[in-house]
Amino acid sequence: MSWKIVTKDIDPNDPEIKRLFDETIKAAPQSYVKTTIDGSIVSEDTVAMLPRKPLKGECRLCGLVSNLTKEHIPPKSGGNKERQTRLTFDDWLRDRLEENPDAKHIIEQGGIFGYTLCKNCNSLTGKLYGNEYKDWAERAKKIIKGYGAGMIPKLDSLVGPFGENIAFGSKQDGAVKPGAFVRQILSCMCSLSGSWNLAERHPVIRRIILEQSTEQLPTGMELGMFLYFGPRARIQGPQLQIDTKTKIWRWVEEIAYPPFAFQLMIASNRKDPGLGLLIDNFTTLSPDKQQYFTGIIEMGFGWNPYPGDYRSKAAIIAARHKK
Repeated sequence: MSWKIVTKDIDPNDPEIKRLFDETIKAAPQSYVKTTIDGSIVSEDTVAMLPRKPLKGECRLCGLVSNLTKEHIPPKSGGNKERQTRLTFDDWLRDRLEENPDAKHIIEQGGIFGYTLCKNCNSLTGKLYGNEYKDWAERAKKIIKGYGAGMIPKLDSLVGPFGENIAFGSKQDGAVKPGAFVRQILSCMCSLSGSWNLAERHPVIRRIILEQSTEQLPTGMELGMFLYFGPRARIQGPQLQIDTKTKIWRWVEEIAYPPFAFQLMIASNRKDPGLGLLIDNFTTLSPDKQQYFTGIIEMGFGWNPYPGDYRSKAAIIAARHKK
């Protein structure tokens, strides 16, 4: 299966555009993205990256060939166990879901998952990090609930963007373990990476997760966090973003499942903060270290298929009317 690079108002024959695309392709593994004879670009899609049936293959954390087990993305303990509508990028485009939100699609039972990890890695990450992710998700849900029943629809009717100074951990609620939390997220990103194979290409990520080492992510990588209201979940393996105005490109993965959205920038032509509240420095903390955490976090919605687009419905409509 493959996805398409979708563009608008771009001349593919523009030398500068071609140069940017050539840069992006060189940054990606040859096994992940290929250029066909006619010049089009094809790659794995998220459906292929998250096989729904048991199989024998390479574990996306340790790399050993084994009978792979079911990995929920995000963790089942964080609420990812309900029925979900299966939506591919092509589904969004074909049915124009931004304009037809009630279109019907296939319903998947048991949440969003894939057979991606061996039994040992699945057990280790669940035991060491799963409960911490659950704790953060429950705290985030309380924060969102505290806005009141009418606040989320009100925000969706405003153009935005929206931000909030939030706290995870307090004297009343107890401390959190940011190091365990971030390792659970990185484990999920490894499962999503498919043949990009994050853990194999970047052994430091493998050490951070499996050996609980306290190291920085590879140079140029960034992990950002958002409060995410939905309504739809968006789980995407490496996707390409190009800003033709600034000439900045980046490959990103995204996990957007209420109450959180995460973006991992895995390659770019420029270190470019802006992926929400940056939490990649959590990898330098031991998974057992407890502390309080505060920060200004961006809040947003999931009304379209594009990674990192958390605009309200009002903002999307306003932009459409400007065209």
